[in-house]
Amino acid sequence: INRKGQVVPLLAAIADAVSAVMRSQAIDRLQLDGEQVGDVLHVFDVMAIRQDLRDLPFEVRYEGLAAIIKDTDALKRVPVARSAQEKRALLSAVRAEKGEGIVLKRGDAAYVPGRPNSGGDQRKFKLVESATIRVCPGREGKRSIGMEVIDTDTGLWQFVGNCTIPPNHAVPEVGTIVEVQYL
Repeated sequence: INRKGQVVPLLAAIADAVSAVMRSQAIDRLQLDGEQVGDVLHVFDVMAIRQDLRDLPFEVRYEGLAAIIKDTDALKRVPVARSAQEKRALLSAVRAEKGEGIVLKRGDAAYVPGRPNSGGDQRKFKLVESATIRVCPGREGKRSIGMEVIDTDTGLWQFVGNCTIPPNHAVPEVGTIVEVQYL
């Protein structure tokens, strides 16, 4: 199920890897929570192994996940850091790999789908930057803008790429100066 709640098919390689795990462990029910990036499913939680586990603490669910999921070409278990030192090291590694960020979860938290707007048992720490840009024409027929910045050597505006505008925001007019966030 994607973040919009729609049922979507898994890539065959991922489906085959999950099926292989289920066969090798004699598991008749397995529900994983993860994110597909390219042809790899990065697994960060489990909702069911033979039975529903959502009410159990995250630490217990993750132990079960670690016992059955070993990294393969199609499945990667997202690492967990427990101590402050491990968390700093993980954040440094994610930064070095130019990753999106990390999620901090309470070890005693039950499974809750999605993420809350505020509060809750987990926090997403995104590694984002921002830039002030001038809007130039974007891709024809898309909800996007072109972005340009001043080249400090020449004093001329330089095109630097496009930016998709979410449906809940108005598309700014060409020539407008706006702030954009990027990973």
